[in-house]
Amino acid sequence: AHYQLGNIDQAAAAYLQWLEAEPDNPRARHMYAACLGGQGPTRASDGYLEQTFDAYADSFDNRLISSLGYRGPQMIAQAMQDIVPANKQLTILDGGCGTGLCGPSLAPYAKHLSGVDLSAKMLSKARGLGCYDALDKAELTDHLLAHPGSYDLIAMADTIIYFGDTNALFGATKQALRPGGVVVFTIETLSAAPEVAYQINPSGRYSHAIDHISTVLTQHGFAVESRYKDTLRTEFGHPVPGMVIAARAP
Repeated sequence: AHYQLGNIDQAAAAYLQWLEAEPDNPRARHMYAACLGGQGPTRASDGYLEQTFDAYADSFDNRLISSLGYRGPQMIAQAMQDIVPANKQLTILDGGCGTGLCGPSLAPYAKHLSGVDLSAKMLSKARGLGCYDALDKAELTDHLLAHPGSYDLIAMADTIIYFGDTNALFGATKQALRPGGVVVFTIETLSAAPEVAYQINPSGRYSHAIDHISTVLTQHGFAVESRYKDTLRTEFGHPVPGMVIAARAP
């Protein structure tokens, strides 16, 4: 309630009380850090993601689409139309697939579509869609490193927003892609001083500077093929600015 009203200091105090009562609770720890701002932890912890999304699984789709006007899957689909033929010839990974909201948009391109997520309850929802050939419960970077040269395309909708430092993630993405493979993903965009690469927000999500993301991609050999700005979601009546980026591996 404090967060919704913009009283971030009071929200931080409430999270601190929770953290003092439960020092090992990953949600309390992450949300307290989020209210403090700055760069925060380099990414959301596995425990935070698993707890949070297991709790939201039953109401997740309705909340995102009906209440927040979430546009991640549409943004991913738009970017793919420009660079990949819809001929069901690709091996695709839906990274951070959640309940499978991107699955119907990815399936027309896939001869094999797999998804990975940390939330078992989210994966159960995705399994019910029937459009995934495989679903794995794992941390995304670890999964990518364990599957070198396996994918023609990796999609990540609303996934980067739980990473601050993206260097290891994009390094692993390059390894998991076949030569010339494509990664397409969304970010929440950061409007801040040029030297700020990313920051954690009171929502618990990270926003990133567009130029910083482009730099990290270039460092790993990716060539940015397209990027579009759009409103990723609406939160408390305010648009959350975002971008979808498609980049090709060497």
